[in-house]
Order: sequence, then structure tokens, then C-alpha cells
Amino acid sequence: MKNILLSLLLILIMSHSVTSQDLSKFPIEKIKISPDVMLYKTGLTSAYTNMIAVKTTAGIVVIDAHQYPEIAIRIRGMIEKDFNGKIAYLINTHGAFDHTGGNTVFDDVPIIGSADIKNEMERFSQISKSPQFEQFIKMEMITKPEEIRDIYPGDKREIDESIELNNNLLKSIRDNTFKVIVPDTLFKDRYILKLGSTTFQMYTNTPSYSRSDIVIYIPEEKTLVVGDILNHNRLPFFHRETDLKKWTDLFEPYIDGKFEIKHFIGTHGNPIPLDEVKAQFGYLNELTDQVKNLKSEGKTSEEAMQIISLKNLPYLNDYNPYFYGSAMNIHGLNIRNIYGQLK
Repeated sequence: MKNILLSLLLILIMSHSVTSQDLSKFPIEKIKISPDVMLYKTGLTSAYTNMIAVKTTAGIVVIDAHQYPEIAIRIRGMIEKDFNGKIAYLINTHGAFDHTGGNTVFDDVPIIGSADIKNEMERFSQISKSPQFEQFIKMEMITKPEEIRDIYPGDKREIDESIELNNNLLKSIRDNTFKVIVPDTLFKDRYILKLGSTTFQMYTNTPSYSRSDIVIYIPEEKTLVVGDILNHNRLPFFHRETDLKKWTDLFEPYIDGKFEIKHFIGTHGNPIPLDEVKAQFGYLNELTDQVKNLKSEGKTSEEAMQIISLKNLPYLNDYNPYFYGSAMNIHGLNIRNIYGQLK
């Protein structure tokens, strides 16, 4: 059970639908990407999720729906006012409830997502109700973050927001307030939405953050929305089922300049500079090579974690190896997952 919980934890730890906060005062920052693209960043840190709006000549497309319907409805009102139009579509970048909890606010428009999102969302909802899951959240996501506060390299308010949202996660589970609203348009590999003069090219990714990850390329805006696959100042997560070649092949045209990209947008925190995107892929490739070499020398995964310290990767000095205010060290998980894939 512990292995199952660990593999799903990155999807669930921020998923809940209700909170004891006064959501009418919950901070929402607007970041203007272009005249027709706006990022709505919530909370004081990167712990909470973003919503993104793209104006087209045939309506507005919203990307992700936050975890709180109460926040999603506030942002929806802001979007419609900011762009003086109506919502035409909602796109879910993946199945985590912190990105889909607000789907209920968009029940009047088509919702698009990966074909894998249905099973993922339903499975997460079932597992979240197990006693083992509740105990895991209490220990790993509430107790341990406090223990690492002094060494946490990021904004320590992330710890506070992470603990807050995990406490509210447990409350929503106990109160049985989860509402799983699955997208009604599901695609397997690729889906193209043409709305007015704007194109949304959607592609599935190898399992990285989750099994239902997609990227959204908007050529007219020179924008690539990458969901939780990559985020600003964070190490990317190497899933135990990640196909690094497929992942690299998907992103290569956007990194090497074949398609001009001015804006890489993740769904936590601020937009990601191109140099940082390149550095994150450089990290994944270098880490894979180093783990391969160490395993061929007979080293264990624990030994590999000791040898491949972030201190030996100086270009990553500004990256936070922890997962959003939690005690989960992504660098160590990456080494373990890469090691487990190698024969």
C-alpha cells in the first residue's frame, strides 16, 4: 500500500474541495502574459495552483480549474470581466484534484482532457478514502514539513500553505465533499481545438508528474502550457514509468527553436524561462546517465543518492528539490525511480 500511495501522492496531496479559509479574501495575482493570455496565480506561494485564460475571437478557453470551486468561480468572474467575453472551453492539464476540483464551476461548457484522466481521477478518489492514506498524509505532509522548516530552501510560507491545504484535504475526505467531474472530451495522443483564429494543439506526455499529463501549444500566442510537468525553480519529477526519450522528443521542437516559444507556463508559480526549461532537461539526462553508470558499477540506489548530490550539480543551486512545502525530496525520488527502471 505504501508504494501505491507514494506513486499517487504527487497527484493527491493538494486535492480538496472545501476549506475553512475565508475564500473571498484568498489572494489572486494576475500575471499578463500577452494581450490575450492571462495567468491567475493563487495563494502567497507556489503551493496552490494557477488558472490560465486565453481569449479568442470565438470565446475564452480556460486551462485548469483550481481545487476550490469557490476560488474557481471568483476567477471565472475575473476572466469574463477582464476579457469581456464568455467561457467556451475548459482544458484540464491532468487529473489532480487541485487542478480539477473547480470543474463543477464549468459544467456549462465542454471540458477536454487526456483519455487517462478518467481512471486516474476515479482511482485517486477511492484511494483517498483509505485509512492508510489518511495516516500517510498526516505523517508525510503535515508532521514532517514542520521538521524540515529550518533547512527548507524555498519560501517557508510554502510549508504553511502546504500544511493548511493538506489539513483541508483530510477534512474534505471525512466530509465526503469530493466531486469528480471527468472531462467529456477525452483524447488519447493528440487533439486540436480551433477556436476562431486561435489553435490549441494538445499532446499527451509520458508519465512524469502523472499518467494523464498533457501539454498545450498555442502557436498564435507562441505559448506552451506544460501543466505540472515542469514548474519554475523546481526539479522535474521522474515517474517510475517515465519514458525519457518520449518526454524529450515531445519537448525538443519547442526547446530547439523549431517552434518559436516566448512563454512556457506551468500550473504552479510563475512562467518558466527557456534557459530553465533546457536546464531541467539537462538535469534529467545527466541524472539518468549517472545512475546508469553507478548501477553498472554495482552501487545500490541508496548509494547512488549519496553520490549524486545536488551539490555536485552546481547549475541547480537555485532549484528547490522539495515538493511544495512538503518533506518529499524530488531529487532522491528521481534517482530511485530511474534506478528501478534499469535492468
